[in-house]
Amino acid sequence: MPPRKKLPPRKPPAKDSPPAALYVGARVNLVGSELQWEITRVSHDGRQVDLCLRGTNLERFRVPVSELRSAA
Repeated sequence: MPPRKKLPPRKPPAKDSPPAALYVGARVNLVGSELQWEITRVSHDGRQVDLCLRGTNLERFRVPVSELRSAA
């Protein structure tokens, strides 16, 4: 067997890093927005979520986790 290739070192998390815990019911903000969305579904690989704006019928589907930040 050939030797394994070395992986590059991991980068430190960005300043506006996505929330650490993604779970259904968590409140998040989209980057650049003040609206608080609620997570209604997390994809099996954890890269995308579906969001709902409480009290309305507005929903966003398959939003990349990189576009989210924790709600304050």
